Amino acid sequence: MDPQQPSLEFVRDREKSKLFFHQLTEAKLSKQTVQNYHKSLKRFLVYHTHSTNLRHEDATLHGDCRHFIEYIGVQQKCLSKQVSKEITQKRHDRLIEKDPLTPHDCLAVLKAARRDFLGVVGKACDKDSVLKLTECGFVLYYLEAVKEWDSRVSVQSGHCIVGVKEHKTAAQQVAVFALSDEEEMWFSIYYTHARPQVIKAQSKKRKRDEAEEESEGEAEKEERFFISTTGRPIYNASNDLNRLQAKYKVVLVTSQLARRVFETATKSMSDAEKSLVADYLTHSTVTAEKHYRMKQSGSIVRASQLLAQLAGDTR
Repeated sequence: MDPQQPSLEFVRDREKSKLFFHQLTEAKLSKQTVQNYHKSLKRFLVYHTHSTNLRHEDATLHGDCRHFIEYIGVQQKCLSKQVSKEITQKRHDRLIEKDPLTPHDCLAVLKAARRDFLGVVGKACDKDSVLKLTECGFVLYYLEAVKEWDSRVSVQSGHCIVGVKEHKTAAQQVAVFALSDEEEMWFSIYYTHARPQVIKAQSKKRKRDEAEEESEGEAEKEERFFISTTGRPIYNASNDLNRLQAKYKVVLVTSQLARRVFETATKSMSDAEKSLVADYLTHSTVTAEKHYRMKQSGSIVRASQLLAQLAGDTR
């Protein structure tokens, strides 16, 4: 296999493929992650054997690809047992964890950064002040979450509701969340003050040979609510969240971990309240379809209030 030349020749060297997956394990990747590599590779080969002219252009290579797909299937069966054991071990570790995370811990970074954040917000409201790029970035890190801002809907309870229809994963449901009046004001300040300033600053630095790229990027930025201080759309908010958590020296919490912590914390709630929280977190398509009837403004706001209650947020 020539790393400089893309090809399907790797299907004829199983030993090298075995070495690759062995190195993934040696790198301490989880069994589930290694399994995902197998799935992606299999999907790649299925595409070439079923959706291209490979069968007619190189019948021998086409046959080798099909044999390799079968080989991957055997490897996946062996891995599936290890994945199950790994999941069981993780669940066991969570049960015996001495100091498990609480909903309050999940919001620790927002509480720690709140004072500095409000200081920047106050500066943005001053017509005689201009935010620095670092301050624009700070507001971005604090608020990072949503795209369809202009389509938000105000409800009588003093909240606004925002729906996110585009997902990075294959989720089919529309994620919906509620913002209080104060939170809506923060997002609005970012959208009307910090965001335009970033775009303006970066447009001045853009080189002439990037003119074509700029025309394509501008259309994309119009669709993305959050953009980085380099003027690019944000694709991974988790990285920014990690930076904010590191800056304020609080425990690192991922979105998946936060979901699990809040779901666990609902055990003392009524079944109706548990359903509201499950729907609000939309952890899976099955969950969304099961509780789809609850996608109403009152239920959305109530769910957000329940999460704030679990975290001890009295704002």
